[in-house]
Amino acid sequence: MRTIIASFLLLLAASAAEAQNTISDVLQSVAQNNRSLQANAQLTKALREGAYVGNYLQNPTVQYDYLFGSPSSLGKSGELTVSQAFDFPTVYSNKNKLSKLKEQEYNAQSNEFRQNILLQAKQVCIDLIFLKQQQQMLKERQENARQLAELYETRFKNGDANILEKNKIELEFLNIKTEANLNKVAYDNKMEELRNLNGGAAIDFNLTQYPDSFALPSKEELLLEATGANASLIALKHAGDVARKQVAVNKALALPKFELGFRRDFGKGEQFNGFTVGVSIPLFENKNTVKSAKSQAMYTDMQLQAIQSDVQSLLLQNLQQVETLKQSMDEYAKALSLQNNETLLSKAFRAGNISLIEYFIELSTLYQSRQNYLQLQNQYQKAMADIYKYKL
Repeated sequence: MRTIIASFLLLLAASAAEAQNTISDVLQSVAQNNRSLQANAQLTKALREGAYVGNYLQNPTVQYDYLFGSPSSLGKSGELTVSQAFDFPTVYSNKNKLSKLKEQEYNAQSNEFRQNILLQAKQVCIDLIFLKQQQQMLKERQENARQLAELYETRFKNGDANILEKNKIELEFLNIKTEANLNKVAYDNKMEELRNLNGGAAIDFNLTQYPDSFALPSKEELLLEATGANASLIALKHAGDVARKQVAVNKALALPKFELGFRRDFGKGEQFNGFTVGVSIPLFENKNTVKSAKSQAMYTDMQLQAIQSDVQSLLLQNLQQVETLKQSMDEYAKALSLQNNETLLSKAFRAGNISLIEYFIELSTLYQSRQNYLQLQNQYQKAMADIYKYKL
């Protein structure tokens, strides 16, 4: 019973450790810790709060005048005025609507920024998986080259191999060792990039296989879904709404402004109380503001159409790339499954069935094919990540 319980706990621990290594977990960590995202969140908050600035009444005005008569027999007089200026009533309703639209625009821009950061982190994870797979392949090649170098060292001492063969194998071993070292450097650099994206906090990611792929929907369905959910287009649509509402605000601001107040005049033995009413005629201050707002709205609509065309074109290019990569991947997978592996080649060479030159040619072709297959997988996963960026 104790053995069963211990095994069960170890299984749970292993499952938990594996769960922490998924790309989704990495993206959640980056979304929480990334410093650029944190700074952008504060900026978005400030912009949202700033969107409501200027939506309220102006500050009331209090004015007091104290006058001395000349000659002094005229006495003294004073005047107290308390007034409040305000725009035409429709200004405030339009400003409130404009502020809400701006808030939606800022939220959309923040979401676009977030998706770009998460896509960058996902592509780093994809590269790390590729480098891990390449590292494993280079490890196998390095071990095979090491054994071959030892074999030819012995043969050379026994007079069964010449110095040219020995040097060629040693050079091959050195080349593979150098490739492995460069691959390790690239892997360490990618891990540092991922740590930086995670706000400087260490992150554990050891996956050696990509997540399971899935079939893409029809081109028309994907275009409709991806275009409708594209963060850039959503932000531009909100920007268009803001620009059009700004036209309404500027039109309302072109209407007369009013001022109401209370006035008290008092002098020698007399006092007057009453109200003040004023109207500001908008002749000069708001000139061309409506035209400017309309031009901005037209620019935003044209920009939306241009970006929408770019988004659709890029999506079609990615779809074409994915289809081509998938076809090439399937062809390589089929071809590699039929190829003789390194073990069979090594046995044939050691048995004298193939020469050293033939062995190197066959081995080089096999490893180059495997390398091409790994690169195709990497490019395919990145293209798929870019297509489904809108889901991050």
